[in-house]
Amino acid sequence: MAPSSPHRGVQHTLSSRGLAKLALRFFSSLRPTDCPLNCLGKARLDFNLLPLEGELHCLELFQWSLLYQGSKLVATQQSSQTGLQFLHCVMELQKKGIKFINREVESFKNIHLKDGTLEIPRLVILDTAMSLFLNLGAFEQCHFNCGNDTTTYLFFMDDLIDYAEQMRHLHNCGIMRHGLESDAEVADFFNQICKEMVLVSSRSYLSYLSKDVNTYFGNKWNGWIAILELKYFSNPWSIISLIAAFILHLLTLIQTLYGVFGYYRPSS
Repeated sequence: MAPSSPHRGVQHTLSSRGLAKLALRFFSSLRPTDCPLNCLGKARLDFNLLPLEGELHCLELFQWSLLYQGSKLVATQQSSQTGLQFLHCVMELQKKGIKFINREVESFKNIHLKDGTLEIPRLVILDTAMSLFLNLGAFEQCHFNCGNDTTTYLFFMDDLIDYAEQMRHLHNCGIMRHGLESDAEVADFFNQICKEMVLVSSRSYLSYLSKDVNTYFGNKWNGWIAILELKYFSNPWSIISLIAAFILHLLTLIQTLYGVFGYYRPSS
């Protein structure tokens, strides 16, 4: 049997890449985000689309398009040293001064805590989201080498969202959008979908993030500052009343000092 030509291998790789690009284009409407890949992201994704020999599963291809951030395998190995910690819900984190903003990035893996602000990419939940995430979660649990990034992300969002009010707050922050009937239905979506999955926390890429969030949450000073901001700095009238009260107490203190000084040092 004649050895296979190297040109045939190159042609096979090029045709596989072309097929993968077509598959990405076909499934692009299912991406649960309104932040499309920019030109640089597409170029990097195309360059690293088939890092291994052999076939590429459509779900794996779709997973990469959601989670890609430059060095997926290295990031997953580094994050596997510690386990994922339980996170408090949105309202509890708010009480400790943690704020939420939308992070305009392509990858769902780009979640960061910076100066007490949790930056999360926008997620768009449509009718197809349940079947989409269930399929991605099942694929990860059946293919151990593919990691568990999608499952980790879903458990992270499930920790944050328990009720409709928390979902509504993330919506107001620009992090969540949905086409379902109510915010309560979205909250129930996360609560139900994680019951169908198992997360190996020691392999979580959000391990360090969860540790940082819980460290910030456990700092009493952050909670006191958050209460002060919420109670006295939430609107201009509260600030004015606080300044007026401070001036009044200062004048009272000065008057008291003058009274004590006059008692012990009467004028001659």
